[in-house]
Amino acid sequence: MLYSALFGFFRYATFELTSLSLLKHWTQPVVVVDIAWGTFVTATASTLGLVIASWLTPPGWR
Repeated sequence: MLYSALFGFFRYATFELTSLSLLKHWTQPVVVVDIAWGTFVTATASTLGLVIASWLTPPGWR
């Protein structure tokens, strides 16, 4: 979960900070909220995907 949270953080931070530097109406509070949300969603989705994949994988394939 930590690695996926870090992946989400850096992925969303790259987009948000680029948008903040290029777009006139992009605000800092939006950047902070979007990065936090992206970190949470990426970590949750990837962890849930791993749990489901582990649950669906036959015992001999693990």
